[in-house]
Amino acid sequence: MTPHGVHTLLPEDVWRAARDAHQRRAAAATDPWQEKHARGEKDPVMDFLFEYYAFRPTRLKRWSPGVGGARQGDPPQQHRGQKGVA
Repeated sequence: MTPHGVHTLLPEDVWRAARDAHQRRAAAATDPWQEKHARGEKDPVMDFLFEYYAFRPTRLKRWSPGVGGARQGDPPQQHRGQKGVA
């Protein structure tokens, strides 16, 4: 039985693999900008994304099973207080 509002319950091995793959892709896209930023170098496009919109790379690296999805073996209290996580 799944909790109310959950349409998909992902087995732990599946969601962990999806999360890890997502984090690798997100790191490949954001780590170069973070390194440039730390050195004080400018990147007009990435600076606009991360500074003007104040959208942090760490938010891009955070994986979610999506609306109606839940993770088997993942306690909900672990995500309490995170924006965008119910």
